[in-house]
Amino acid sequence: TIRLTMTVSVIIPYYNAAKTLKNTVESVMSQRMMPLEIILVDNKSSDESPMIAKELSTQYPIIRLVHEERKGANYARNKGMRVAQGNWLQFLDADDELLPDKLLHQINLIQSKMKPSDMIVGEAYIRIVNPHGMIHQFVKPVPQDLIQGLILGTAGSTCSNLWKREFLNGIAGWDEDHVYLNDPFLVLKCVRHGAVIITDNIPLTVIHQDYREASYSRPMTSDHLTALMDDVHSYYVELTDYIQKQESSNSDYLKLLRQRQ
Repeated sequence: TIRLTMTVSVIIPYYNAAKTLKNTVESVMSQRMMPLEIILVDNKSSDESPMIAKELSTQYPIIRLVHEERKGANYARNKGMRVAQGNWLQFLDADDELLPDKLLHQINLIQSKMKPSDMIVGEAYIRIVNPHGMIHQFVKPVPQDLIQGLILGTAGSTCSNLWKREFLNGIAGWDEDHVYLNDPFLVLKCVRHGAVIITDNIPLTVIHQDYREASYSRPMTSDHLTALMDDVHSYYVELTDYIQKQESSNSDYLKLLRQRQ
C-alpha cells in the first residue's frame, strides 16, 4: 500500500444500501494508495445500512460517519465535501466500486502534469444486470474534446472523476436544485468556472446498474418524469449558452447540440 503527499477523501453517500455498502467500502480499502479518510454519509436510511456503516467504522478507523437530513444525493455529497480534509475528493455511490489502482493512478496522473489541475474526468466500466440476471459490461468513454463529451453525456461519471477539494468548495459543489444529470451539471459548472481538467482514458471504476433492484426497475412517476425533462432542458440551455459565448465557438458543436435536443 502506498501513501503519497497528495491526500484523498473518499465520500460515500448512502440510502438503504445494506446489500452493497460493505463491498463498496472494501473496494476503497483495497486501494494501493490508501485515502486519508472515508466519509460515509447516511441520507436518512431506514434499513440496516447505518448499522453496517457503524460496524465498518469500528473495523476501519479511517471511516468517519456523517448524517444528512435533507434527502437527496447532492445534499449528501455536499455534506461530505464540507467536512472532508483531503486535498482531492473521490465521490463513490454506495453500490459502485473502485478497482485497486484507481486513486494511485489518478494522483500519479495529476503529478505528471506541469500545470496544476482542478479535476480529472475519467472513463468507467458500466456493468448492467438485466431483470433476467444477464450481465452486460462496457466502457463509458471520455473524449479528449470535453465540450463534445458534455454534449454527448460522456464527460465522466460521479465515481470515475476526481475533484480538487479547494476548487469544488469554491464553486459550492453539487447543484442541489437538480435531481437528474448530476454529473453533467457539475462538470459543466467546473468548465464555466475555468477548471483545468485532465482526461483519463483508463477505466478503473465499476458502476453497477442492477435492474433486478426496485430502485432501477420501478416505473417513473409523472412528477419524476417532469423533473427529468426540466433538468434535461435546463442542462442544454446552460450548455448552449456556454458554447455560444466562447470566441472559438464551433458551429459543429451547435449542430451536435441540436441533434441531441
